[in-house]
Amino acid sequence: MNIRVLGAFGSEGPGQRPAAFLVNERTLVDAGSVGGALPVNEQLAINSVILTHAHLDHVVGAAFLVEMFATADDGRAVTIAGLAPVIDAVRTGIFNNVVWPDFSVIPPGSPAASYRVLAAEQEHAFGELRVIPVAVDHTVPAAGFIVHDGVSGFIYSGDTGPTEGVWKVARERDKMPADVPVLIYHVKPQFAEETAEEVHALGSNFSIVEQDKTYTI
Repeated sequence: MNIRVLGAFGSEGPGQRPAAFLVNERTLVDAGSVGGALPVNEQLAINSVILTHAHLDHVVGAAFLVEMFATADDGRAVTIAGLAPVIDAVRTGIFNNVVWPDFSVIPPGSPAASYRVLAAEQEHAFGELRVIPVAVDHTVPAAGFIVHDGVSGFIYSGDTGPTEGVWKVARERDKMPADVPVLIYHVKPQFAEETAEEVHALGSNFSIVEQDKTYTI
């Protein structure tokens, strides 16, 4: 499984893009930045965008990605997936014909976007990937994800304070190793150096995600 880091930060700075992780070139986990990291042909190869929550630093890239599909004029569409309250927030707060067009009905006859509601703590297929969303604690409805392909996988916590649910579900999987590397993302650019020092002090099992790097697991 390949995880390509399109954005690793908690907001924008010079050369620093909000969180977005492209798995196997087809499935996007969060979409803080897409067009700033991918050429057009690679954007149009994306099938699905799985969102942890509806804050702009996790969804704004999806707005421009869907517009790219709409203007490609070749009938392709992208699926936006997430827990029910996340999808509701995206539909009513962003793709509402006020903030941004409702691309689930345009272009007429061949919409550029569709929505997929995911049930919490159930496994959902995205091509060869299997995704389990687990609700986490945030200021808005949010999820973390357990993502695997039957051979390897990763846990993506989303934005969360202390939470037990995602770890409980992950520990129930037969192939979950006892000790896994922990990669830190969503670092605010203004605190990048300070955060790096704190993460380094935690030991060799902890590191900060590198933007534009592809991790193979």
